[in-house]
Amino acid sequence: MNFRSDHSKKASATHLNSILERGLHYHQQGDLELAEKNYRDILDVMPENANALHLLGVLLNQMQDNL
Repeated sequence: MNFRSDHSKKASATHLNSILERGLHYHQQGDLELAEKNYRDILDVMPENANALHLLGVLLNQMQDNL
């Protein structure tokens, strides 16, 4: 499912929460690219999502530290 499509913008809060949980799982497992994709998918639909914003910020900081 591509979250940038019109259909996906109607995603339910429950579905967005499951994406956030999946992103967090990837993040905790060290798969930062997949975690970032999940966080950005949420922000494409709900740019004000505080949890996705926070976790993306943490992730980007970690990625910078790994350079």
